[in-house]
Amino acid sequence: MSIIEALARVLARGRRDGSFRADPDPVDVHMAISALGFFNVANQHTFGIIFQRALGAAGDVARRRALVTDIILRYVQR
Repeated sequence: MSIIEALARVLARGRRDGSFRADPDPVDVHMAISALGFFNVANQHTFGIIFQRALGAAGDVARRRALVTDIILRYVQR
């Protein structure tokens, strides 16, 4: 099963139980997750200097993971 198929199943299950909106497209959701994840990794050194943070540190990675999760869930939820 591809990631798009897996996301489609999760979104369908969420629509059926009333948790998710009817319109999120699995490709759009995947692209958003990928973009949010890649951008942070690709720019961690530059952002680390600009914002004076250790962006690769374990606590920071967990915090950003939670932020991306929150962003995506707020997008798909009713």
